[in-house]
Amino acid sequence: MYHIDDPKTAALIFRSGKIVCTGAKGIDEVREGIEKAVQDLNVIGIDASSTAIKVENIVASADLHAALNLYAIALGLGLER
Repeated sequence: MYHIDDPKTAALIFRSGKIVCTGAKGIDEVREGIEKAVQDLNVIGIDASSTAIKVENIVASADLHAALNLYAIALGLGLER
């Protein structure tokens, strides 16, 4: 995992030439993170070029402002199996 400071993201760089950007807070940060990783690869002599960026997953979070009993929730939702 390659950590990028600005934008604060991380790039997973695979042997296949694919890069996955994580930690971005929006599409613009994804683009910036991948472009920064590609620039840094070019600096160390790896001929990398950025192509179209494809967004495949979106993650969102929420704060319920409450302590939760996860066991009771699992039972209530029928997840005990």
